[in-house]
Amino acid sequence: MDTINHTVYKNNLTLRVLILALALFLCFSSYSKIRITIIDTGFCPNKLKLSKNVTINKVIDLTNSVKLDCNSVIASDRRYHGQHVLETLLKDIKTELIITPLIIFDKDKRQTPKYWQAAFSSEIAAQTDIFLIAAGLPYKDHIDLVNTKIEKIVFVASGIQDRWITKEDKLFPQQQAVKNDRILIISDFYPKTKYDTAYVDKKNKYQENVSYYFPNKGENDQFTGSSYAVAKALNKALLICDYKSEELFLTCLKTKSKKISIDDRKKAYTY
Repeated sequence: MDTINHTVYKNNLTLRVLILALALFLCFSSYSKIRITIIDTGFCPNKLKLSKNVTINKVIDLTNSVKLDCNSVIASDRRYHGQHVLETLLKDIKTELIITPLIIFDKDKRQTPKYWQAAFSSEIAAQTDIFLIAAGLPYKDHIDLVNTKIEKIVFVASGIQDRWITKEDKLFPQQQAVKNDRILIISDFYPKTKYDTAYVDKKNKYQENVSYYFPNKGENDQFTGSSYAVAKALNKALLICDYKSEELFLTCLKTKSKKISIDDRKKAYTY
């Protein structure tokens, strides 16, 4: 009897180990390809030379109004802002990515709560690990979107006061970062030179909620500000941290982060 019980015990133990190994395999293999959804103005994926590790799904126009001429892309045209975001994200990336580009600016380059609500629908969220957003919807006091549940990691640009965004305006989804740790606000800054210390444009928004800072531009002078910074932030994050789970990814970024000196800020971090 002892021999039989011992054999049964060993078999049960082996089965448990196999089940655990399978569960771990499925858990980690499910993140072998990171699913990124980019919410922006317009995209021309066919203009890119993609490596085998990157898959870009068909562009989804949530406004059902945009027709792009990808044969005549004008770098300074806001309509192709999303293309710059996409290019910056993919630079030197070796990680397996599946990217879904969403257009939420209509043919007149306007955005509405309806388009944003669709962008954060449960259907899209179910196919997303990380949202990348170099935009934001301005509003004054309240919009129903503030009740939107955002349960995925979001990299979003801090935004800046301009002819579309006033000093008094709040932005969605940036405003949600106040009570949602999954939302990382990324601000740009001007690096130190021999003439100036590092500083942030005084018109940049949400400075009290910034998670990380990145330089205001790279090699392309046509793509600058917090839009460039947020795309670069996710690009760098994917280069230095593996995505096994939301918690591990965010923890990795905190571990890799370092304090930097920007004007008189007590807390400014990058990675």
